[in-house]
Amino acid sequence: MITTRIEKWKNSSRIVLPKAVLDAIGISCNDIVEITAENNTIIIRKQNSTTNHKSLKQRLETFYGKDIDTILAEAGNNPFVFGEWNTGESVGNEVF
Repeated sequence: MITTRIEKWKNSSRIVLPKAVLDAIGISCNDIVEITAENNTIIIRKQNSTTNHKSLKQRLETFYGKDIDTILAEAGNNPFVFGEWNTGESVGNEVF
């Protein structure tokens, strides 16, 4: 059993978990975990890989309804084209 302290951290609290504890349950820094409180006990579980979190590739494919290779091929060599646009007449003391 390891004893640790609950510390104030900004507007919240935190518990520092020793590396040995994280290693024992297969959690590492930046992993997403589920935290629940049941029967006066805090339970921390590694979130299942079957979550609703999607990669950018998955989000783009869902949005466009096409695979990523098709999306990029249709976009050409420069999928991010920027240019000027008219925002209307000046209404104050804008300096350009």
